[in-house]
Amino acid sequence: MEYLAHKNDDGSIQTLREHLQQTANLAYKLAPGNLKNIAYLLGLLHDIGKYQPEFQSHIQKQDHNKVDHSSMANAILINYFEQVNDDMSRLCIEAFGGIIMAHHVGYLPNFGNELLQETDYEKRSKRFDFESVNDCYLSFLKDNNMSENQVENLFQKAKQQYIDYIKSHSNNVYVMYWTERLLLSILINADHSDTSGIIPTASYAKWIHSKYNILLNNLETKSIETNVDKVRQIISSQCDEAANSIQPNIRTLAAQTGLGKTFASLRWGLKTCMMTDQKQIIIVVPLLSVIEQNVKEIRNILNVDSSDLTVIEDDSNTNHHTLDDYELNNWDAPIIITTTVNFLKVCFGSGTSHVQHFSNIANAVVIFDEVQAIPTKSLDLFSILLDWFNSFSTSKVLLSSATLPDFRVLLPTLKVSDRASLVSKRIKISPRYEIKYHMDHVVDPEDIVKFASERAKTGTVLIIVNTKSLANEIYNKLDFNNKKLITTDICHAERLDNLADIADLLKKDKPVICVSTQIMQAGVDLSFDYLIRDLAGLDSIIQSAGRCNRNGNKHLGCVDVFNISEDLNKLPEINASRQAMLEIDDKNDVNKYFKKYFGLINTKFYITLSNGKTSILQDLINSTNINYSLGKEIHSQLYGTVARNYEPIDNEAKYTILIQCKGRGEDEDKGVRIVNELMDAYNNNDPKMIKKMTQLAQDYMVKKYNKPDRHEYKEVVPNELYCKISKDSLIF
Repeated sequence: MEYLAHKNDDGSIQTLREHLQQTANLAYKLAPGNLKNIAYLLGLLHDIGKYQPEFQSHIQKQDHNKVDHSSMANAILINYFEQVNDDMSRLCIEAFGGIIMAHHVGYLPNFGNELLQETDYEKRSKRFDFESVNDCYLSFLKDNNMSENQVENLFQKAKQQYIDYIKSHSNNVYVMYWTERLLLSILINADHSDTSGIIPTASYAKWIHSKYNILLNNLETKSIETNVDKVRQIISSQCDEAANSIQPNIRTLAAQTGLGKTFASLRWGLKTCMMTDQKQIIIVVPLLSVIEQNVKEIRNILNVDSSDLTVIEDDSNTNHHTLDDYELNNWDAPIIITTTVNFLKVCFGSGTSHVQHFSNIANAVVIFDEVQAIPTKSLDLFSILLDWFNSFSTSKVLLSSATLPDFRVLLPTLKVSDRASLVSKRIKISPRYEIKYHMDHVVDPEDIVKFASERAKTGTVLIIVNTKSLANEIYNKLDFNNKKLITTDICHAERLDNLADIADLLKKDKPVICVSTQIMQAGVDLSFDYLIRDLAGLDSIIQSAGRCNRNGNKHLGCVDVFNISEDLNKLPEINASRQAMLEIDDKNDVNKYFKKYFGLINTKFYITLSNGKTSILQDLINSTNINYSLGKEIHSQLYGTVARNYEPIDNEAKYTILIQCKGRGEDEDKGVRIVNELMDAYNNNDPKMIKKMTQLAQDYMVKKYNKPDRHEYKEVVPNELYCKISKDSLIF
């Protein structure tokens, strides 16, 4: 009998034997040397449940009956390889079985239960009687021409490798979590790659070496016109030199905004890949808006065309219609740029699309841009992650920031080498701006409008505030011809048009007032004469100031900070940052600011369990925590609870609004056409067209936290997608 693993719409098939053996071989190649035997076994057994007659009937008929095939491997391991009074065998079976159980759902199971009831793992272990388990295993052996002894030998090799690995890191209470998440990631990648028929790129070494030379050439041909240009050159050269020697796993780069950290860190990253054989560079940025600018700059400096898929941005707002699903889902490119939120989900969140990227970061150069912007409630988790990089991974990590405080303040438990800094010392530069604090009293939006209007008489003005509602209020009250609004309430396509208009006005030295939220705080290469900043944290103020006299072309830019009246009850982190600034005497002391700020804000991730009790998230992945153990499994962690509950930021947008906006240029009706075609696809219930048009429509979408008012929006898909309407038409 020929057993099937997959049957495609065009009638083509993949046999189960072929899929298991190829996935095993690929997992072996993807795994580090000390985990290869485990990865091979996981690949070989991951779909063994598809030998069930029920599954073969399902795949032949292409019906909609779901058959649990991912729990069968665990049942086989228990029935054939568990040994009485052998805790190590039991530990390995739980690990291997749990990983295989998770390869479709994207999170490891719970081995404990907060109500001290039957665990996820235990429930799934009992789904099959011995007869069905035995029949499935015998079918596997016969189809693969293997004996029980051969499989036993594979299990023993994997078992020994797992035990050796765990023991070698026994001083780390999260070793089981990191090891099993890495193995799950490898399995998902191998499974998806074999199913798609696309094998991951083995090496980008030639590309990286070529682009390093192009980067050097482009940097050398840049003209040195100002003192700022000279400092950028010095920082870039020192970063290059730092990559020549044997490096600690974690490096740091502290340099003021506008001094070329993006290119300097990229130069270090490319050189480090060449020197240490890291596979790729992963750049992690705090804001979606920063990605847009970084990708553009990196493509330009490396001579990479916009259609070239060697530099990939992975975020929720990017139009990926030119990308093959495989390239994006597998991060199969030499340079990946993603957000902090997305990266943290890769490490702690749920879903196969997140988990499968974890194996990428285990063999990469990882650059954190503006590391101090890590969401505060995830700071302790981030410290645990950096410890993994230090202890388990071969990756090289760079923590980059314009406002980097002493690490003992930001991450008190992190061990950083004395040789961590890429630059020999903090490089000083002539002042480009002066910051004035007007905090003796609270001002109203009207006061800001008057102040900005006066400033605009002698130069260009940027206003950055903390909320979209305040930005809208100030913008609407401004009586000024060249005024522009930049917030996330404006779709990506229109934002880009507005930014292009601003850049053109600045280039022509024409008056302009731009009102924005923190979206303009970083990652935007624009320079204004005056900056007006709503009171925020010192790091935000310094970053924002980087938009004022950015290149040092003017004598001295002016940055004015006001305590503007606004409701921040739903934004505790911003509230705390403002309070910290009000309480410290020295407004320029980064360490004092962060000490005060961390005293006002929570840096731990708390979740409420089903028993009503509250727990710190990292305690639930701690291998020594037996509070929720029933004593039946060696594992006691609540992996599933952690993954399902982890969200790096609160109030993540749940609703999507389609904006049918007119564009500029030759195809000004593009946005209207795309949105109409997407709505037609939904009306026609055409899944393929829905997927295609959803990708194309990313530039015309706005995310919302609250459900849109039915009087303002037409509901396209229940509780998911809405289209803004006006009195005359569907166009806004």
